Amino acid sequence: MLGGLLLIGMVMLKWGILSGRRSRRFYLLLMLAGYSLAQLLRFGPLVDVLESDFDPFVTLNQHTLAREFSQLPLALGHIGLLALLSSFATTRRFLRPFAAVGRMALTHYIGQTIFSILFFFGFGLAMFGNFERYELLLVCLAVGLAQILFSLWWLKRFRHGPLEWLWRASTRWELIPFRMRPKANFLAPSSEQANA
Repeated sequence: MLGGLLLIGMVMLKWGILSGRRSRRFYLLLMLAGYSLAQLLRFGPLVDVLESDFDPFVTLNQHTLAREFSQLPLALGHIGLLALLSSFATTRRFLRPFAAVGRMALTHYIGQTIFSILFFFGFGLAMFGNFERYELLLVCLAVGLAQILFSLWWLKRFRHGPLEWLWRASTRWELIPFRMRPKANFLAPSSEQANA
């Protein structure tokens, strides 16, 4: 299934969907269709979770076939929403800090996994089941804010996230530049992009 999703992603990149080259109407329809289909597929498991009053064990057991099939339309809905928001200058400025997190996606994915294991599981702080839903939301917001601030700080000094650099260096079999050139700004377009 993962291979199929990778192929879909490559096709979407080639068609200009992931690079924001489609119309606002296209992204609006993609968002509405993706979210609608995902919610339709997730409706049954959602009812079970609501009826259990968000029992954590019921919630964890919602990895059904319908939920798996809802992942792709949900991702398409997210793509449509973000591309639509990025097409407006005011929201584009607001989204710029999130671009830094996206450039360090592997580092943050592994970092979140390690944090969650150490925070929630028994061989760490064992906090699973100790929080109300609003408290978990506050934890998520704090982790997200920490990721944004760390990404902005890191990318002012380095070209890539630490794990992104390691991945690129190991796949290319060469040491690639790591430190940022003096006074370079990762948010500003490069000279090649500015002349394009």
